[in-house]
Amino acid sequence: MSTNTDPVARATADAQPEEVHYRVVQDSEILMLKPLFDRLGWPVPDPDMAKVIVAQAGLGKDGVILGFSVVQFVTHCEPLWVHPSMRGTGVAESLIEQTVHYIEHDCHIKRYVVSAKEGSFAARLAQQYGMRPLLGMSVYVKDVSHKETK
Repeated sequence: MSTNTDPVARATADAQPEEVHYRVVQDSEILMLKPLFDRLGWPVPDPDMAKVIVAQAGLGKDGVILGFSVVQFVTHCEPLWVHPSMRGTGVAESLIEQTVHYIEHDCHIKRYVVSAKEGSFAARLAQQYGMRPLLGMSVYVKDVSHKETK
């Protein structure tokens, strides 16, 4: 048993891999991670838009979080298409305005993304409507095929 007074360090030192429990945190429990998110400078996930899987030493109120992974259900806006004869007429901008209103006011979504090539018209529109690039971030995609088993 460790003599360290830091509960995370103690739990980490004492935990054996077979004693680490993994679970999906209930929505009402997400705020228990707030001190850690604050220390990391990250926003706490919105329970309406995310689920958190934790690695935990111990169970219940005595459990100590050893790690976590956040699954975020992020609204993604694209593609946007305007007939060539209507390009440059403001139709794209009006579509964006209507989309932003729908997402922010009708759906009350707190975060959404647009993927666009750097320097493209889509990137300029995103910035024009208050979006910012995630610096140092890349987007990775994995297509998963769920084949039926008989």
